[in-house]
Amino acid sequence: MNDDWLLIEDYPLPEFDPATWYRLGEQVLIWDGWCRIANYSYTQKGKGRWRDWRGIVTPTHWMPLPGEPKDSL
Repeated sequence: MNDDWLLIEDYPLPEFDPATWYRLGEQVLIWDGWCRIANYSYTQKGKGRWRDWRGIVTPTHWMPLPGEPKDSL
């Protein structure tokens, strides 16, 4: 896994689909002064925004979430 933070401008934004605007995008780690889990989603009118569990955030960097832990037994 790559542990480097990527610029938020390099995140591959999902295309807006009016039929599925309410679905949440992929969860990723973001950095906006704090490390958070967030996703990129759209409003019904097609406005895109980054959101975490508390609401809208303005990140500067992102990275994929790590994978599941390996079984140590």
